[in-house]
Amino acid sequence: MIKIIESLNIRVGKEPDGGYAFHEDKDFPDLAIEVNFSSGDISDLEKYQLIGIPEVWIWDNKNNLSFYCLNNNVYEQQQNSKYLKVLSPKIVCEFVNFMEKEDLNEGRRKIIHFLQETSDHEE
Repeated sequence: MIKIIESLNIRVGKEPDGGYAFHEDKDFPDLAIEVNFSSGDISDLEKYQLIGIPEVWIWDNKNNLSFYCLNNNVYEQQQNSKYLKVLSPKIVCEFVNFMEKEDLNEGRRKIIHFLQETSDHEE
């Protein structure tokens, strides 16, 4: 992923481990996910900030997951996802742990069901 920041005349590139656009196809995701078990760190946020990614999740090498949302061009750590409001780092970690220890496909079904159930109640 590369975006040219013309006012600064620089090129910034960053390829997330996962990315999702909500509501429409876009050149850049609304949510980028970084899994930094062997490389990368919190400084990845600077690149995403220049690109303008609204939300970034960073899973670090100590198995901590943090959500960051862009607010006035600065990332602020959040307790819940901006786009998937019912998700917190704790809930995501619980689903991932289930998938690692129990069953990957069943874990996927459970998280999809959880998101569908909770989104039905938000409307």
